[in-house]
Amino acid sequence: MDESMGSVFDAYLDALYLERGLSETTLRAYRSDLEGAGVYAQSVGRTIETLSDADINGFIGSLLSDGLKTTSIQRKLSALHGFYKYQMRHGQRNHDPMARIQRPSKGRLLPKTLSESDISKLLEAPNTETQIGIRDRTMLEVLYASGLRVSELCRLERSNISLEQGVVRVLGKGSKERLVPLGDAARAWLQRYLKEVRPEFADP
Repeated sequence: MDESMGSVFDAYLDALYLERGLSETTLRAYRSDLEGAGVYAQSVGRTIETLSDADINGFIGSLLSDGLKTTSIQRKLSALHGFYKYQMRHGQRNHDPMARIQRPSKGRLLPKTLSESDISKLLEAPNTETQIGIRDRTMLEVLYASGLRVSELCRLERSNISLEQGVVRVLGKGSKERLVPLGDAARAWLQRYLKEVRPEFADP
C-alpha cells in the first residue's frame, strides 16, 4: 500500500475516532477494508481516490469471485462510502463513486426449524387452567397439526369445523377452498374449547 494513501486513511480514521468514539478493533477493521480497496485500485492502474463507478462495480465483482459473504462485502463498501463522504465534506473530492452503486442484497435468512422439544414447550406454554389458556392452546394445536396460516385460523367459523370427520374447511388465497385434516390432539383441544370456553365468548 502506498504510504501517502496510508496517511490519507490515518486522517479519516482519526476523524472517526474523534467523532464517533469507535474502538481500536473497529478502526482496524475499517483500515483493513480500505487497504483492500486500495490494493484492488492499484491492480487496475488506479488509486482509491480515482476509482470510478465502474471500478467500484469491478471491485464488488472481485469480492464475490473470492467467495466473500454478502455481509462482509457490505461492510467493506460501507467503509469505502464513509471514506468518500469524509473527503467530500473536506473538499478533497466533488464526486462520490459509491452514490449510484447497487450493493449486493443481504437476502432473507431462512427460518430455523424448531426441535421436537421446542415444539412441546411452545404447545405447553399457555396456562390451561384459564379459559384464555385453553383458547391459546387450542389455536397452537390447530396451527401445528394443520399448517394453517395464522390469518386462515383467525377467519375460521364454527361451520368450517367438522369434529366428526376431523377436518376444517379453509378458504385460502384466490378464494380456493381446501379440506385440512386435524390430528387427534388438535381435535381433542377443539372439542374442549367448544364445550368449555366458546359458550362464554359467544354473542348472547
